[in-house]
Amino acid sequence: MQIVVASNNVTFQCLVTTDRDETSSLQVYWRRDGRWLVMTDLCTHRCLITTFSGRNSSLLITNVTVADSGEYMCRAISRVDVADATASLLVKGLSLSQAFHVYVV
Repeated sequence: MQIVVASNNVTFQCLVTTDRDETSSLQVYWRRDGRWLVMTDLCTHRCLITTFSGRNSSLLITNVTVADSGEYMCRAISRVDVADATASLLVKGLSLSQAFHVYVV
C-alpha cells in the first residue's frame, strides 16, 4: 500500500516481461476500483499514462485527493496471455497545520 498526503503526486509503474515475439502484440491498460481509466473521467486532467518500449508502463496522478484512494491495477495483454498486478493507494487529507502556514513576527 502506498500512503501519501493530499496534493502530492503519485506514480505507479508496471514492468511486463514476455517473449520477444510477443512484445509487438503487448498492450497495457490501467484500472481503478474496477473501472478502466482511459474509458472514464476518473483521472480527467490529472492523470498521465505512458508506455515505453511496449513493456514498461507508468501511471502518474498529479495533485492527489482523498477521492483518489483505492485499488489500482495494471493489466498486460498479449496474443497468448493476460497478467494483472495491483497496488493500493491511501491518500490522507491535510491537517490544519499542513494546510496553513502561520508565522508570528
